[in-house]
Amino acid sequence: MARKAFGPLIAMLLLGILLWPQLGCIGDFRCAGGFSTPTIISISPNPVSSFEFQSGGILIVSGTNFFPSSVVIVNGSNHPTAFVNGGELRVTLLPSEIRPGNLSFVVNNPSSFSGNFSFLCQNGGESSVFAVSIRG
Repeated sequence: MARKAFGPLIAMLLLGILLWPQLGCIGDFRCAGGFSTPTIISISPNPVSSFEFQSGGILIVSGTNFFPSSVVIVNGSNHPTAFVNGGELRVTLLPSEIRPGNLSFVVNNPSSFSGNFSFLCQNGGESSVFAVSIRG
């Protein structure tokens, strides 16, 4: 009886392995077409002058694996983000954030897969933290 219960599961597994490339994934279970983890290479200007940015401003985030749905997170809060291309985002800082100290920046790429088999195709994620200094 137990052997019969595994029959459909084994058939689905074999079918999945044989058809996997046609489903958008490649043989080592990485997703082709999913969002990769972003990387921040630089943010400019850095350091930021609190005098020049006293009414807020736009910073340029340079890196890799940016997508139109990428979001810049500053000190734990999502910020208005403009996608320029796969290597550049622009983020708007609020006047209340421009005070001497450091700001922590992270870029988040949301997962592009959902549904029953999303656990098989891991994608998206967050970059490492990148610090920007604000001078008084």
